[in-house]
Amino acid sequence: MKVGIVHGAAVYDDGSLYPHTRERANSAIAAYREGRIDTIIAGGIGTDLAIASYVGKNINSDSSKTLTSIAGLGRKSNIIRNPYAISSLRELYDSKLILNLLSEVREPVEKVLSFSQRWHAPRLERDGKKILSKYDFECIPCPDPRSKEEVEFDASQEKTKSRFDLWLLRFGYGRTRNPGRSLLEKAKFIDEINFGTGWGPLHAYSYNRKRNEIMKLKEYEKVEPKMGVLIAMEDYVRNYGIPYWQRNLMFWERKFHQWFGPARQASSYKWEN
Repeated sequence: MKVGIVHGAAVYDDGSLYPHTRERANSAIAAYREGRIDTIIAGGIGTDLAIASYVGKNINSDSSKTLTSIAGLGRKSNIIRNPYAISSLRELYDSKLILNLLSEVREPVEKVLSFSQRWHAPRLERDGKKILSKYDFECIPCPDPRSKEEVEFDASQEKTKSRFDLWLLRFGYGRTRNPGRSLLEKAKFIDEINFGTGWGPLHAYSYNRKRNEIMKLKEYEKVEPKMGVLIAMEDYVRNYGIPYWQRNLMFWERKFHQWFGPARQASSYKWEN
C-alpha cells in the first residue's frame, strides 16, 4: 500500500483552500491519478475536512466518506481525515498511528509520500524519516503561488520550528504503542467495559465517556457490526496508542504553538502549521 499525506495549511472562512494549500492537494491528486499512492491522509485542525472534500471531488471519491475521520479507514475509504494535528510534527505522528492501523486492517504500508512547499520540505524530510523510519518516506515539494512576502514570512519561521522539532525528537517524540490484539478482538471488549474502574484495550472510554454515550455506541453496533472496530481505531489514535512520555512532549508542543501560532493568524485564513 502507498499512502500520501497532505499537510494541513490555511483555508478561507468559506472552506475553500488557500493557494498553497490547494497546490499541496493538487500534487496529491496528481500522484493518486498516476498510481503513485492509493490512499490519502488529509490533516490539520480545522482544515482536514476542507482538504478531504476538495480531494474527494477531484478523484471522484464518495464525498460522504470524507465526513468521517479515522472511521473512513475502516470503511475502506481512500481518503482519511486526521483532525488532531496542530503542527507538522504532530501530523507525522498521527499519520504513524494511522499507518499502524492501515497495516492492521488492510495491508502493509510500504511507501509514504508527504506533500508540502519547498520551504517546508527540508523539515518534513528530516522529521518524517525519523518518525516514519520503518516506511519508505519521501517529501514531494509543491509550488507556492502566494505573494513573495507571505512565502518569505513562512520560510523565516522554519528555523525556529525546526529547532523546536529537533528538541522534541531528541527527547523521544514519535513513540507509539502497537495495536496489539487485532481490532476485531478489541471490538469485543466494548461489552465488557467496567464503567467504574475497568481496564482494557478500550479503557479510555470507561474514564472519558459517560455511560449513556457508550450505551449509544452499543446500539450503533447492532445496526453496523463494524462500529466496534471503528471505535477501537478512533480510540487508538486519540488515546490508547499514545504512550505517557509522548503525551508530555505533546503538551509542550501545544504550548509552543499557543505561544507562537497566533502571530501567524490573519482574518482571511487560519494560521499555518
